[in-house]
Amino acid sequence: MATNAGLTEAGINSLVAVGTAEGISKEHALLANATDELLRTGTLTDPTLRSLLDTFGDVGTREYVTTIGWFSMLSLFLNGTRARWRPRTARPGGCGRPGR
Repeated sequence: MATNAGLTEAGINSLVAVGTAEGISKEHALLANATDELLRTGTLTDPTLRSLLDTFGDVGTREYVTTIGWFSMLSLFLNGTRARWRPRTARPGGCGRPGR
């Protein structure tokens, strides 16, 4: 996901190894820090929220916060139900949708 969002391998490795967002754009660093803050405390501080709003505007900030919350909730559900991921198998017809 991180590479799809435009992060470099070095930036991803920095986040994983160091725990800080070094070597990535200011926007990516802001999102990484906002994510950490939301997941640690359940909210954003005023300065972080102001930075998000100044950088991404009202709609963009809402979309990012919603996305962070959605993925957090999804992980809680998957962990809580001990859900196991199974790769999709090819269906007859090759398109993966029933009736086609």
